[in-house]
Amino acid sequence: MGLLKADIDELHKLSGTLAGVAVAIGKVDMTSAAAGIAAALPGSGLEGVCTQSAQFIDGAYQRVAGKMTQVSGKIETVSQWYLSTDEDFASAMRAFDVHHTGGR
Repeated sequence: MGLLKADIDELHKLSGTLAGVAVAIGKVDMTSAAAGIAAALPGSGLEGVCTQSAQFIDGAYQRVAGKMTQVSGKIETVSQWYLSTDEDFASAMRAFDVHHTGGR
């Protein structure tokens, strides 16, 4: 942890967790589940409704997974930015030979 007090390791962990969530959400397959429901209701007229609903749900899950991937990427970018900025700031302070002498 540097001068900016950003915990880079925790940001990396959060990014990784969100990326994992995106992968898990992306594996949801409502279309297959709905096919089983439609097969259990032959001739009811609900087959098409089940199939279409599953497609809509799958699309929603894919959009959520995509957003999780985007957020994960942004957090990773920010963690790199914090690290770079913190190192640059610390270097600039060392160049000025600024030291905390106590007090406020």
